[in-house]
Amino acid sequence: MALEDLFAKVIAVHAKTTAVYGHIIGTAVNVTEHLCDVTIEGEAPLLDVRLNAIEPDEELTSFITVKPKENSLVVVGFIEDDKKQALIVQCTEIAEVVVKINSTEFKITTEGYQIKKGADSLKQVIQLLAESQQQIFVLYGNNPNYMKIQQSLSKLNNILI
Repeated sequence: MALEDLFAKVIAVHAKTTAVYGHIIGTAVNVTEHLCDVTIEGEAPLLDVRLNAIEPDEELTSFITVKPKENSLVVVGFIEDDKKQALIVQCTEIAEVVVKINSTEFKITTEGYQIKKGADSLKQVIQLLAESQQQIFVLYGNNPNYMKIQQSLSKLNNILI
């Protein structure tokens, strides 16, 4: 199943199960893994605003979370018009995006990308491959280009976290 199809399915299921009424624009503060507070000019702050449609749960194994950047503007929606059940609908600046499907996780931050499945990460695999090439010594022919291996490891550390 293509990633676009998965997103469309998640949105369709969410739309059928959650009615969001009204919205307000505010500033995201105290951003955590699943929640943030939202300050609104001239009003009391909204506390524990959800980043996902449902409340955080240890059992939640598949989700997409868009974390707003601290002090960025956000649009907050209210589930069934209840200000105690608020969720972030959109944000002007993103600090992190996490897509998790069971044990597979894809994360984007300002530091780079992270791709994991269980305890294994793509960065670890590429580093192991590069490090194994550094141990090769060829008697006849050409040795690996150790400088290029080091350059690729440096670039890898810049892209993957």
